[in-house]
Amino acid sequence: MDTNYSARDIQFSVGDVMGRTFSTIFKNPVLFLGLSAIPFAFLVASSLLAFIPGMADSPIAKGLGIPFAIFNVIVQGAVAHAAFESFMGNRVTIGNAFLRAASRTGRLVLLGLTAGLGIGLSALLFVFPCIILTCMWSVIIPSCVIEGLGVMDSLRRSRSLTKGYKWKILALLSLAGSMSMAIIFLVLGVIAVISYIFVGGNPVLLIIAAIAAVTFTNAMMNVMVGVMYCGLRSAKEGLVPADLANVFN
Repeated sequence: MDTNYSARDIQFSVGDVMGRTFSTIFKNPVLFLGLSAIPFAFLVASSLLAFIPGMADSPIAKGLGIPFAIFNVIVQGAVAHAAFESFMGNRVTIGNAFLRAASRTGRLVLLGLTAGLGIGLSALLFVFPCIILTCMWSVIIPSCVIEGLGVMDSLRRSRSLTKGYKWKILALLSLAGSMSMAIIFLVLGVIAVISYIFVGGNPVLLIIAAIAAVTFTNAMMNVMVGVMYCGLRSAKEGLVPADLANVFN
C-alpha cells in the first residue's frame, strides 16, 4: 500500500458523485425516500381540503403553498445532513435528520429567499451569470445545516467550496435534471399504458405514480447536493468517510 496516499487524493468527478448518490440512496432507501416524501405527504393531506364544502377557495387552502415551501426546504437540509452522515459512516434516522434541519428553519428560509432572489435577478441580465450563481451557491443548504452557518456565511462557504469546480457542478446539475425528467416521463408513460389496459385509464394510478417519481427524483437531487458537498470538502480539505479513515491512517 502506498503510505503517501492521503485524503486529498480523492477526486471530485461527475462519475464519482453520481455513483455515490445512487449508492447512498439504495443503501438506505427508507431514510432518503421517506424524508423526500414528507412535503408530498403534506401536499396530499392538504389537498383533501378540496373535498370539504367551502374549503377549496378559503384563505387556508390558498395559503398552503407557504408551509409546503417551508417543508420542502427543511427536507432539502435534512437529506443533505443524512447524506453527509452516511458518507461519514454514521447512523442517522429520519427523525434526527429532520429535527437537525428544522432547528435551522429560519436560516434555511432566508437562505432560499436570498439565493432565489440573487439567481432570479441575474437571470434578468443574462443566462451566463445565472448559471454561475447557481453553481456557486449549489451547496449553500448543506453548508448551513451541517456547519451551522448563517445566511451570508453559507453563501460565502459555498462559493469557496465550489471555486474551481463550477464546470463539473454544471455538468452534474444538468445530468441530474435530465435524468429526473426522463424518469418522470418514463414512469408516467408506463403507468399510463398499464392503467389504460387494465383499469380503463384510472387517473388515481397516474397521480400515485407522479408522486412516487417526483419523490425519487427529489431524493436524487437532494442527495446529490449532499454528496457534492462531501466530495468538495474531501477534495479541498481532506474530509473522508469513516470507512476510509483507517486506510489513510
